[in-house]
Formats: sequence, C-alpha cells, structure tokens
Amino acid sequence: MAHIRYPAVEQAIASFSSYWMEVVLRGELGFGGAIFSDDLSMAGADIGGSPAERAALALAAGADMALICNARAAVEAVLSELPESPRIPSQARLAAMRSNRQRYAEAPYGSAAWSALQATVAQARATPDLQLDG
Repeated sequence: MAHIRYPAVEQAIASFSSYWMEVVLRGELGFGGAIFSDDLSMAGADIGGSPAERAALALAAGADMALICNARAAVEAVLSELPESPRIPSQARLAAMRSNRQRYAEAPYGSAAWSALQATVAQARATPDLQLDG
C-alpha cells in the first residue's frame, strides 16, 4: 500500500482505503495474501491523525499488518492505544504467509505447485462457520 491518492477514483489515500485493499486488490485482482500498510510514521500518512488512529484506519480498511518503521514513540503509542482485537482472516493470512514462505519461494508463479499453495491459503483464510453452545 502507499500514501497516494487518486481523487478521480477514491478520496482516501490508498493506505486507508478499503476500496483499494478490498475491492481492487482482493476482489478484482484476486490477491489472497497478507496486506502490509506503508510506513505509517511517514509524513504522507499524517492525514490519518495520531499513530494509533493511522494504524486503526489501515487495519479497518483491510491491511493485515500496520507498519511503523522509524518512530519508536509511535510504536509505543500504537501498542498502548490500539485495542487488542485479533481479526481472524488477518491472523490466518499472516500464519499462512509464515508457514508457506519457503514453499512460496520455490514455487514458480502460475505453476501447479503455486496454484496448490493458493488453494491452501484460500482455505486457511475462509471464515469458519462457528456455532456457539447455549
């Protein structure tokens, strides 16, 4: 993702836009992997408010990981202010990314092995049908 705006298409910068993450990247392009925000400590992300507000906006828009690369105080603020609420699809995509990194590196794009890995990730990120007792 990037701190760039295409006002003819969407008013929000891509880093905070569910249109770019969910509609275009996941929907139209079929991307099933983990989405990382751009560095939220950059000046281009200032429009999103405080560091915690920026992280919340990026995650709400569809990012699976909010990056704060060069501002230790901002990291501490986000960790203390952002509520802990693990999103199951994000957790599944991040886990799949970690567990499949070597196999992804070895599977040529578009090959049968690559397609099989894509199917595994799709299955891992599918929302389970949960039924509560009582």
